Amino acid sequence: MPLQLGEALLLLLFLHSSLSDFYFPDTQQEHSVRIHGDFSVVHPEKVDGDGRFVSHTLSHRFASSRRRRRRREVDAHDSKRVYYRLNFSGRDLSLNLTVNDKLLSHGYVLERRTKSRRDSGHLVQRENECHLIGTVTDGDMEGTAALSTCNGLVSTENRK
Repeated sequence: MPLQLGEALLLLLFLHSSLSDFYFPDTQQEHSVRIHGDFSVVHPEKVDGDGRFVSHTLSHRFASSRRRRRRREVDAHDSKRVYYRLNFSGRDLSLNLTVNDKLLSHGYVLERRTKSRRDSGHLVQRENECHLIGTVTDGDMEGTAALSTCNGLVSTENRK
C-alpha cells in the first residue's frame, strides 16, 4: 500500500524533530562528528588467517615473549598475527596485523601530570602487546595499517 502524501509529510516531520533533538552523551564525539561531518559506522570482526569469523570481541593483546618461551605449546590466541575484517564504503577490507615492536623503545616510561598531583603518575611499559602494524587489503589493492587494540578498535569513553 503506497504512502499517502499527508502520511509522508508527518513521517518527515517526525524524523526531522527526532534528529534535531539528538545529542551525543560524549561531547568529544559530538565535536568530532560536527567537524568531520562525513563519517561511517563499521562493524569489524576478528577472523582467523583464512577469513573465518572468530569473535566480535576486538581487543587483542599478544602474550609477552617471556611467557611464550616458558610454555611448551602456543595456542591460537598467542600466535604472532591477528586478523580483522570489516566493510567500509561497500568494500570488504581485511587487516593482517602483528605487534609493532618498533613503536616504543625498551624501558619506555609514560609520565602523566595533572593540576592535582594526586592524579599524577608514572607507567612503565614492559612490552608492547597491543599496538599493531600490518597490511589492509581489498581484493587486488594493498596498503599499510597501524592501530591499537589495547581497548578494542574504537573508544568513545573519556580517558585521562
